[in-house]
Amino acid sequence: MYNITYKFVRYSGYENASLNSTERAQIDLSSKTTEFPDGAAYYVDYNAQADDAYAMFQLVGQKP
Repeated sequence: MYNITYKFVRYSGYENASLNSTERAQIDLSSKTTEFPDGAAYYVDYNAQADDAYAMFQLVGQKP
């Protein structure tokens, strides 16, 4: 692998901590955050990712 990019989606969740509770944990949909460490535009720019991967391939060479 010569290039990788990430997308992180986070939610807050809540649960009733009582040992007698049978309720399931709940996700707070309004707490959603999305993070692109390399930028959202780069995440969807597949040509730029391929170009970067090729540049890295030229730098480090063929991996077995």
